[in-house]
Amino acid sequence: LKFTAGGRFAGYDLGQELISGLFSGCAIALPISFLVLLASTRNIIISLYAVCSVASIVLCVLGFCKSAQDWDLGIGEAIAGVIVIGYSVDYVIHLAHMYC
Repeated sequence: LKFTAGGRFAGYDLGQELISGLFSGCAIALPISFLVLLASTRNIIISLYAVCSVASIVLCVLGFCKSAQDWDLGIGEAIAGVIVIGYSVDYVIHLAHMYC
């Protein structure tokens, strides 16, 4: 069934897996970054602010793509969302670590 209709079904499966990977990436990255910050800074307030900042960055970028650009969450947006998660976690963790 996946190889019929010119490979459209295979593309649909790929898109669904990438979108579910985006949400599972968020679900994994936020608690792990909180634990790493808590262990490195030993400050729960800074850790909470940093995790809220990461979540806000991801929501703002994906929200901008939907509201201003009117893009639906597809294959390209899911890949870009995973990249945004990585960059936001990296940037915020380095800032929070240097703050303490």
